[in-house]
Amino acid sequence: MTIHVTEEHIRKGVRDHCVLCPVALALQEATGKDVRVDRVIIKVRNEEKWLHYSLPDRVIRRIARYDSGKKMKPFSFDVEMEE
Repeated sequence: MTIHVTEEHIRKGVRDHCVLCPVALALQEATGKDVRVDRVIIKVRNEEKWLHYSLPDRVIRRIARYDSGKKMKPFSFDVEMEE
């Protein structure tokens, strides 16, 4: 699945927030599910349980820079998830 982090996600994003960071907002929009991002993994609520997926290293680095106060530009990334 390709995830597109847009300017809108970045504008609405909240630093150091697992539900409201730009990457989490983009994942929520793409999947339509409850999503948490904790810097290295994605947690997706699927009915009664949470499924865990790995974030690509380059996305982990972007989140770390964003959380440290640096600007984020729109980008896309691929992640293997159940659809």
